[in-house]
Amino acid sequence: MVNYICLNCEATEDILFNLVRNFDRMDDRDPNVPPQLACEACGGEMYPESYKGVHGYEYRIENRLTKKEAAQSTQNRAKGNGCGMEKR
Repeated sequence: MVNYICLNCEATEDILFNLVRNFDRMDDRDPNVPPQLACEACGGEMYPESYKGVHGYEYRIENRLTKKEAAQSTQNRAKGNGCGMEKR
């Protein structure tokens, strides 16, 4: 089983490994992106907690969240909202 976690509402869903592997084999998009699933609860993007793809890439939720948090922090600094404070 591959545990997927919604990046929006944090719902989880266990997906059969062979099903994820088949999606991965059929997917001809960017190999840096794991097989994509939509959350049944909110429609948000789901990401595997840990999965090594057919192309040898290893996808981990903590890596994705770290990149997402870094991107949000960069956006906040660009807006002048460093440290989550309102710009005055």
